[in-house]
Amino acid sequence: MKTFIFLMCTTVFCLTPDYSFSQEKIIIEKDQLATVDQVFKIIKKQTDFDFIYPRRLFKNAPKVTLNKGEITVSKLLEQSLSNNSISFELAEDNTILIVQKPIIDEVKKFQKIVSGIVTDNNGQPLPGVNVTVKGTTTGTTTDFDGNYEITASEGDVLVFSYVGMALQERTIGAPNVINVTLLEDSNLSEVIVTASRRAEKLRDVASSITALGENQLKQQNIAQFDDFVGQIPNISFTGSGPSNRQVILRGISTSTFSQSAKVATYIDDVAVGSSTALAVGSFNRPDVNVFDLDRVEVLRGPHGTRYGANSLGGLLKYVTKSPSMVGDATYDVRIGSSSASNGGFGYGLDASANFPISDKTAIRVSGFTRKDPGFIDNIGTGEQDVNDTDNLGARLNLLSNLSDKLSLKATAMFQNVDIGAQTSVRIDENGKPVFDDYEQERFSPENIESKLQLYALTLKYKLGGVNLTSTTAYNIMANNKNNDWTRIEGGTNSGFTGVVTFPELVEMETAKWSQEFKLASKDNDKFEWAVGVFMTGEKSFLKSLEQGLLADGTPGTEVPSWAEGQGTPANMFSSDWQSKFKQFAGYGELTYYLSPKFDVTGGVRYTRNETDFDQTLGGLWMFNGGEDLVYPHVNSKDNATTFMISPRWRVSDATMIYARAAQGFRPGGPNSLTPAAIDGGAEVEYGSDKLTNYEIGVKTTAFNNRLFFDLTYFYIDWKDIQIRQISDDGFAFTGNGGKASSKGLELAVTARPTDGLTFSFNLGTLDAKLDEDAPSVGAVKGDELPNAPSLTHGGSINYEFPSKSSSTFNIGGSWRHVGDRLNDLGENRITMEGYNTFNLHAGLSFKNYEIQAYAKNLTNTIGIESISNYFSYGTVSRPRTIGISLTAHF
Repeated sequence: MKTFIFLMCTTVFCLTPDYSFSQEKIIIEKDQLATVDQVFKIIKKQTDFDFIYPRRLFKNAPKVTLNKGEITVSKLLEQSLSNNSISFELAEDNTILIVQKPIIDEVKKFQKIVSGIVTDNNGQPLPGVNVTVKGTTTGTTTDFDGNYEITASEGDVLVFSYVGMALQERTIGAPNVINVTLLEDSNLSEVIVTASRRAEKLRDVASSITALGENQLKQQNIAQFDDFVGQIPNISFTGSGPSNRQVILRGISTSTFSQSAKVATYIDDVAVGSSTALAVGSFNRPDVNVFDLDRVEVLRGPHGTRYGANSLGGLLKYVTKSPSMVGDATYDVRIGSSSASNGGFGYGLDASANFPISDKTAIRVSGFTRKDPGFIDNIGTGEQDVNDTDNLGARLNLLSNLSDKLSLKATAMFQNVDIGAQTSVRIDENGKPVFDDYEQERFSPENIESKLQLYALTLKYKLGGVNLTSTTAYNIMANNKNNDWTRIEGGTNSGFTGVVTFPELVEMETAKWSQEFKLASKDNDKFEWAVGVFMTGEKSFLKSLEQGLLADGTPGTEVPSWAEGQGTPANMFSSDWQSKFKQFAGYGELTYYLSPKFDVTGGVRYTRNETDFDQTLGGLWMFNGGEDLVYPHVNSKDNATTFMISPRWRVSDATMIYARAAQGFRPGGPNSLTPAAIDGGAEVEYGSDKLTNYEIGVKTTAFNNRLFFDLTYFYIDWKDIQIRQISDDGFAFTGNGGKASSKGLELAVTARPTDGLTFSFNLGTLDAKLDEDAPSVGAVKGDELPNAPSLTHGGSINYEFPSKSSSTFNIGGSWRHVGDRLNDLGENRITMEGYNTFNLHAGLSFKNYEIQAYAKNLTNTIGIESISNYFSYGTVSRPRTIGISLTAHF
């Protein structure tokens, strides 16, 4: 009886008079007799409609005669239900409710106001809990004291959901008060990820992936890329500081300063940064502030179909938090401060707000400003803590369900990062700092400024039995960087009269638009498919100017005799690169379910690239009488076809075994070459490189989902590898080498052995090496690829103490181990010793406030993150940093 009451309540209060389904047709393939349940399945398979009804309603119902041909959904339902005194109604969420006709008047008697309080297992009130009537859009949220009030009917089911807590359902009976205690969610495997371009449970994804959710990011005080790498197996990086990182996955690397990206960076479903080496795509990528993000996902290995260029090693994806349409407006504010050992002080201010405009539209805005303390002292100028970092940014998300079939999500964001100096120090031949650990010797500023703007619009439309998605985006990624060449040029002994410093300014920017259309079938138990097209266009520039300056900062004019007539130190070297890049790709993917336990996914992607390049070089080092050299226009084209195939076997509800073969590629393009380099045989263009990744993995849960285990073995075959080379006159260019390979293991374990205690562990092993000689850089078969540690591992632990008061206390820590690595390929390679870092955190929550304290790199370990042979500079890890923050929820 209560089930019928629930259904009728939903009908009375939540239905609309929209009977658009009366015109939608389906096909009956043959004459047949079918049960009412079977009729519903036929409709679900060919349309977007779903059904809510008590199954016992048709237990003894006669079968329905179906005639071959077309018939509207409403006509078929009328025919099927005519003998059962049953009616049907269409709800707003495309759900068809099957109800018993005589109950309508009776339902109205049971409408009432239900109230109560929601607490955790320690008795602490929980604000912001979503309380909804199951199967409807009716809902509310709890206030600061955990109280709620909702209008419903006896027999309705109330659903209580809260992040980090197990979902709970309660059926409304005679009492008007329902108090609920939510328990900590011990299910570790139900994380939803989208790195494979579809929403899937983490344990169901047939690839090696790590997902860091919002709670984990907050708990461990993670703010940027450097903070979360310890939770990811087989990841490393190079670069000169935050927002200037080259990300490396599974050892796919050939140089410390490779210019073209091998790991793609996405914000939601938008690729950001340059696809080419001409705008230094490997480094000109955003280091996204993770405040108010939903999660960070790292997909290891290429996908083959859904992602294209520059995802050789995998994918780094930042997923923004969608607005909530439920309840009242909410606000979060966090303030904090920090201090670095042997360094300065920092601060942070973050704020976010969610505004439900209606039950179909909501807006979420967030902003942040943060100053990270510097810790590098410059003995060349006498300045201290020169590498302090200023972060400023904001995000806006709009989500709107324009109709039952059409939804819209719009995103706008910007982020500026200003770093006072590069975090690099002088390194000797043994990989050790020449001066003290955190001292550098520079004679002119080496600040870095990174800017990101992103605008995106995603439309989703339900077309009968398929879903159409359109993603339109535009982003600008800019990076300005100063380099000090004084030591390289010889300083005061350079031969240039009065010249004491040689600063260089490098400016680069990529403006990028992209458009993707994807058509995908509904999820079903037979086969699923998706096809799509992707288009992008980039316009980039990279400009540099190196000057010789006198002590007063003005340009020098006098030159030594060997440079007479060649210009002045006012322009030692200048370059102006202007490039355009276009890409078109089409892809298709099919998943076929051979049985409920075994399926195979396969797909193919075709990509066509075109690059146009113009360059002008000038300055004294061109030896052209002070005149600029304008090079002929270069047009470069290439294409690639990649595939993916992945069988998946669900051994049981707890265990899944999969295999995977997928390809990735990186576009080729024009080189920027000096006349001397061209005369020396350097290629004007270089080709694309491609790799094939083979892997097999197992994912399983145990002990009532308190343990999640993910193990993967992979082998990568990499051909025509792009290698950064140095010409005889000292300028860099890119060429194609031979073959390389990488193989290894990846293990991720998460456990919740008792309530309140959570533990995670990850491990990565690597054997990445050249399979053929690379004489252009002096490397031979068997040489280890650069920046590919043979062993990495990390993890975290957190314990939340049980409490009977209104407050909770948690304490925990995390660690990261990076094994020994070698720097650039070639002779005189330097070994970077492995290192360990340990972090601690503690937090106290009470009412709607949180206080957190943390210590990063607790043992104050100095780790050498990367070394460049050419400059003899090494990037060092951040020293011990201690901080505290206060968060308020309104």
